[in-house]
Amino acid sequence: MQTIEITDFNQLAEYASKLPEEYDWFKDVRFSFSDDIKGIKMRFQGERFESTLNTSMMRSILDLQKGLYEQYALFMYANKTKRLTLEEKQMLELYVKVEEGSSWIELIPLPIIKAAAERVKKMTGKEIIATIAAVSIGATLCISVPKIIDSHEKRKELEQMAQLIEGVQKTTVEAQIAALNAQTEFYRGVSKQTDSTDITINGEQVTSVQLREIVRKPREKVDIETLSYSGDFIITDIHFKDDAMYLDVVKIDTGKEIKYVNIFGEMISEDDYQWFKDSTNRQTIEMSIATTEKKGKIIGAKLVSFKKQ
Repeated sequence: MQTIEITDFNQLAEYASKLPEEYDWFKDVRFSFSDDIKGIKMRFQGERFESTLNTSMMRSILDLQKGLYEQYALFMYANKTKRLTLEEKQMLELYVKVEEGSSWIELIPLPIIKAAAERVKKMTGKEIIATIAAVSIGATLCISVPKIIDSHEKRKELEQMAQLIEGVQKTTVEAQIAALNAQTEFYRGVSKQTDSTDITINGEQVTSVQLREIVRKPREKVDIETLSYSGDFIITDIHFKDDAMYLDVVKIDTGKEIKYVNIFGEMISEDDYQWFKDSTNRQTIEMSIATTEKKGKIIGAKLVSFKKQ
């Protein structure tokens, strides 16, 4: 099994971006976290910033803290509104250090990442959850200015995907959405710091134009579509994972190939499972399949209905 050491938060965010589309990849990978990982540093310069935090900045940090609680609750209990215990809240608590001179703020998340990974590992039977939780919780706190502009589009993509998947993968998607929401609310507060003449985050200077772009509602055309395919299909392969069944199919009249069509357990019986297996590469089946597609690429699919021949 491959072990990857995380040495900075940009690297952590890169791995987090693999979730959930490359979910299987994480089954054979474990992460260790370098003790040299630094906290996330923000500097505010201006007349009213002298080793102090104003109320709007404090609210922004509390929004980030709330997002962290929600993300953890999603992994632990599949419910972001679940009330956490005092022990859990203390484990996930952010620490803020304000230094003398122009106001520097340092959020120190390394203890959170390590503690949360160990906590999840002990409370679940699936090792994959520990890895995903550790990576995603850390990525919630990763502030990288160039990537924030794309968060609106990524959130829409994840929301579409969440409608087509279940189980651990759905939880992973919802936790990613919680992370993006937490970042957005944090930057909404940062964008109100009009008294600051200079804002620097992890060595990157943030302009007022960037801040407005981060928190504005996007107007660009959404390129994610939900489509429906109906007709005769043939099953080319069957996959089982996380107690769910997925089909690879080809539409007979067009040759359209759709992989990993999700079959929700409540719509088929045990006899249907066997019938699908027996039909693979043998007979056509009339089906209706819903897909979510981005720029012509299928990113999710589910079986809506079928008829036995």
